[in-house]
Amino acid sequence: MDREIEILREAFEEYYSTDYSEKEDSLENLRIRKLAVENLAIALKKRDAEVAEEVLMLLSENTGCAEDLSIFEELIEPLVEAQAITQEQIELVINAKAVARWK
Repeated sequence: MDREIEILREAFEEYYSTDYSEKEDSLENLRIRKLAVENLAIALKKRDAEVAEEVLMLLSENTGCAEDLSIFEELIEPLVEAQAITQEQIELVINAKAVARWK
């Protein structure tokens, strides 16, 4: 999973350093966040707390606006319904300094 985490980290870095049209920006933002949540789901299924925490930290560090938070909440809904993710893990992302003001 280390390679997947690095790919995810690089994807976020490239996303924030690239100029996109509004539509392209939304699509790329969603694509990367889907990738992150897929990696999170795999880590949670494997009970790999270290990888899950790394993905959650990446999401926390890269959730900077209400749109990011909305996408995150939508994408993790299946994990919430399956009780695969804890409220504490969710709050790690939601309580990120960048988005805490919208809470």
